[in-house]
Amino acid sequence: MLIAGFQKMTLLDYPGKLAALIFTQGCNMACGYCHNPDMIPMNRLEVIDPELDPERILDFLSRRKGMLDGVVISGGEATLQKDLRSYINKIKAMGFLVKLDTNGSNPGVLKEMFARGLLDYVAMDIKFSPSGYRKYCPLISEDHILDSINQIRRSGIEYEFRSTVLPFYHNQEEIRAMGKMIQGAQRWYLQNFRSLKTLSKRLGKERSFSSEELKKLQQIASAYAKGVEIRI
Repeated sequence: MLIAGFQKMTLLDYPGKLAALIFTQGCNMACGYCHNPDMIPMNRLEVIDPELDPERILDFLSRRKGMLDGVVISGGEATLQKDLRSYINKIKAMGFLVKLDTNGSNPGVLKEMFARGLLDYVAMDIKFSPSGYRKYCPLISEDHILDSINQIRRSGIEYEFRSTVLPFYHNQEEIRAMGKMIQGAQRWYLQNFRSLKTLSKRLGKERSFSSEELKKLQQIASAYAKGVEIRI
């Protein structure tokens, strides 16, 4: 496991649970609005903080049994880590719940983890409609994205879909097309774009949706998911 960051406690990242948060290094997408661009390269050039040693983090978690409910593994894109499954096995053996954040590009990894009962909650980013993926993420298989959506919905565990939205990419028709991909989903969160830190300098100058615009998108999205909420 190549770990880029570790937060010892969070109340925000695992709904209803007190959790630790692990950020893995490396992502196979390079979204212009990414607010963690330092986590995109598969290898970091700077010296890794010894506090981010995977075994050291496991040791920390072993001392938090009974105090934390779960562990969130985010990224980057965690499914790119070759030893992800064995690492989660060690976390589960301590009695923790595990939530995975993913972009959905590796449905085979998800399928294996579901089959092994390694996950208790999955949050998948829905970035674009199928045509949007073809335009903005041409190296990512549209079929893989749809497969992951189906894997998650059939998994029997808690899940959510979430979308960072901004006027540069998303309009009402795009939201409708994205909604059709997840028709009938439990939860869909619309996250408003923030330009404080972005991979693309151009997008760093783009505006966010107003609260009124977001409410309109929420209304449209509500036709496709059972619960649609806005995250500012």
